[in-house]
Order: sequence, then C-alpha cells, then structure tokens
Amino acid sequence: MKVKRFLALVLASVLQLLPLLRPALPATALATSSAWAFVLQLSAGAVAYLSSYHAVSGATIINPPYAVTTNTGAVYLRGLTTAGQTAFSWSASTAPKGSAVYPLVPGLWLTNSNGRIGGIPTTVGVSNITITAWEFAGNTGNSVSSVFAFTINSGAPVITNQPASRTNNLGSIASFAVGASGSAPLRYQWRLAGVNISGATTNSYSRTNLVLGDAGAYTVVVTNAAGAVTSAVATLTINAPPSISAQPTNQSLIAGGAAAFSVVAGGGAPLSYQWLFNGNNIAGATGAGYSIPVAQTFNAGNYSVLITNSLGSITSSNATLTVTVPPVTLSPILQAAGGLALNFNALMGTNYRVQFSPDLRTWNTLTNVVASATNMSVLDGLTNATRFYRVARPTN
Repeated sequence: MKVKRFLALVLASVLQLLPLLRPALPATALATSSAWAFVLQLSAGAVAYLSSYHAVSGATIINPPYAVTTNTGAVYLRGLTTAGQTAFSWSASTAPKGSAVYPLVPGLWLTNSNGRIGGIPTTVGVSNITITAWEFAGNTGNSVSSVFAFTINSGAPVITNQPASRTNNLGSIASFAVGASGSAPLRYQWRLAGVNISGATTNSYSRTNLVLGDAGAYTVVVTNAAGAVTSAVATLTINAPPSISAQPTNQSLIAGGAAAFSVVAGGGAPLSYQWLFNGNNIAGATGAGYSIPVAQTFNAGNYSVLITNSLGSITSSNATLTVTVPPVTLSPILQAAGGLALNFNALMGTNYRVQFSPDLRTWNTLTNVVASATNMSVLDGLTNATRFYRVARPTN
C-alpha cells in the first residue's frame, strides 16, 4: 500500500514538471514521442490513482445506522464497517487518541483494532459520541468521522432505594417507600411475610392504626415487561405495653416430680420476666418459663410472673402448685443374724424419722434418715422385746 502511494506521488511530481518542459520541445515532438506519450499516460494513471486513494481516505464513510439503542443490564455487541476502503483502526471522542480501547458510555467499549462496540451498559441516558475510522493502524493516515447517538434505556426494574425498617408505637401509622428504575410502566406489589397485601400497588405503602399483628417483614415486588425484582426486607417492630396471651397453669404432682411453668407474652421488645413465689421474687428466674426439677412439699404455693418493657408492665395470674406425699408403707423383715430390718418406700433427699413404741402410746425415735434411694431399710438390732414401729412423714 505504502509503495504504491510513493510511486503515485513520484509520478504526480513528474506530471507537475511537464509544463516546464514544454518550451524546450517542439509541440509535434512532444505529441509524437512515444516516450513522452508513455510518461503522459503513466502520469494520467497516477493522477487517477491518487484521486481514488484520497477519495476513500482509508474509508469513504462509516456505514450507518448511527444510533445505538439498548437497555441497562443487557449484553450489547456490534461491529462497525466502512464503505469503500477498510479501516484499520478506530477511535472515539471519549478517550485519548492512541488508546487501545475507548470507553463510550458506562459499560460500553469500542475496540481500537476492529471497531467493535460491546459490553453491558450500566447507566441510563443519551450521549452523542464521535467515532473515527482511520486509514492505518494506530490511528494514522486519513480518517473519516461520524456522530453516533447512544440511547441507554432502563431495562428490567432495578431497586435504587430500599424500603427501610422501622419501629412504631401501637395505634400509629407506619409508612414504607421504595425507589426503582426500569422501562415504564413499573408495577408494584407490597407483601407482608411473603403474602400480597390487597391494594398495596404503588411505590409507597402505609399501614394505619397499628396492632401487634402488623409487625413483621415487608417487601415490595417491582415488575415491568422486562422482568421483576424484589426489594430487601423492611422489618416493622411494634412498640406496645406487655400483654399475656397464655397464662401459667395450675399443677399438681407427687413430691419428687418436676414442675414447669410458662407464659406467652407480647408487646414491644425487649420483654423482661421475673417469676414470683407467693409474691416474692425467685432469684435467677428471669425467663419466659420457670421449672423445679424435684419438687418438695415446701415448693407448694402460688407462682406468677411479672413482665416488663419500656412502655409498662403486667403480672400474670397465679398458678398453684400442689405437692402431695405418697403414704409410707413399712415392711419389717426378721434377719437371720438377728434383729429386724424395717423396709419402707421413700422420696430421695427427704428426711424420715423411724420410731418405735412398746404400747402404741409412747413413741421413741429409733433413727432419723435422709433417703438416698426410693426404697430404704433401717435395722433394729433388738431381739428380745416386743415393739411397734412407724415411719413419720417427711419433715421438709
């Protein structure tokens, strides 16, 4: 390409000198000389070549269309072409000359070597960009330019401002709003705990005269013809004085059994609990439930719970614990080695008093024992007396 251009320039120079040679040669000689005829013919060819070369300028025109229209988030790819001569490099007005890759609009690029526009646009807007096709690589030689109009539309919906979580007092109004972009028209559907809220179909939603049941997770689904997007969760917390939906219940059990009390309460968080026994605080009993793993007779009584938050407090009703002691069955057994084994059923950890009497009127204590098992045995080694025996009820 460069050799042809050089030869054409030389011949054009020779052609420019011909008028200076005309006075030195007879007109007939100039016209009839085969050598000059060749020079004239060659010069005319050079002029025609140069005219053609400069006409294309590396490219006569960048082929239309000069409009680029796409949506944000959509993959775009297009190759530019020229009419006439092929361009060997490309540039755009949005980048310094000589760059290998030219940014056009956010997310879209023009490659220098082959004139390809590609990428994923990220910003909505309209931009006029001048794109130039060059005769040679490296943005050199002749060039031709055209203005391209880039129109980037919003495609599928995009959440630009998420709804915010909030805390409201009982009976007040809670409002949520969302910001979204995308191809019009945009449609909205608000949800509570994933369930559509009837009539909540705009970019904002208000819930009035709040009750405890209004608390929860709110979202909004934004849709258009290109797709749909769901917002982040906005949590509504309701501030209200404590309330009790399930009271602790009465219990009756045999000594040694387990007792468990519980309450179900609502209201603004956080809720604090304090269990009471016969109106007095129970140390460490500060949860929604209270249990006694091994209940004894002294655990019998009334249990309640005080529930408190920043807006007030409430005390549950009393739950009565009744603890009964099973009758003790005494079984005396003579021992071969002498004496009498007094066997009886017992409650572990309970104190028992084993007694004897010679006449069923006066009772004496044989021994006091703390039951270490459910069946206890006490030995009376006396073998030559008549006695009556009994086991007193637990003293605790």
